[in-house]
Amino acid sequence: MKILISEENAQEIERILKKCNGSAKSFTFTKFFEISGIAESFEDILIDKLEIPKTLRSGAGGYAVSGGSVYSAYKYDRKTTSVYVNRGKNGWYLVDVKPSSLYAGQNAYEELTLTEEQDVYAIKQLRKNYTVKKVESGGLHE
Repeated sequence: MKILISEENAQEIERILKKCNGSAKSFTFTKFFEISGIAESFEDILIDKLEIPKTLRSGAGGYAVSGGSVYSAYKYDRKTTSVYVNRGKNGWYLVDVKPSSLYAGQNAYEELTLTEEQDVYAIKQLRKNYTVKKVESGGLHE
């Protein structure tokens, strides 16, 4: 599956979510805006926090699990949805949707993954903001 996360594909994305979730609705991804929000969140990280230019963003990926927080005293599993999205040249794509579960003490989460090239670039950008002081036997020197 590879569906561009866009308003034009909103109904198709919601159909896929419904098929995956079956009758479960409370703690699952059920709406297009939830999936587009995940993609927007990952895009914001690429732009604002990692300063990765648009030409290098393709290939990033992200994994998200719905469900909120499950109290540690909760004794049943919570039916959730797991989605994987991937950044292409033209935007974010929904590439996988699976039913999943959270258990007592677990929480919903999102995790961004970078290509090696993106990681090198992000570290290079970060290092522009600081210098490393080296300790020598006579004291601190830059």
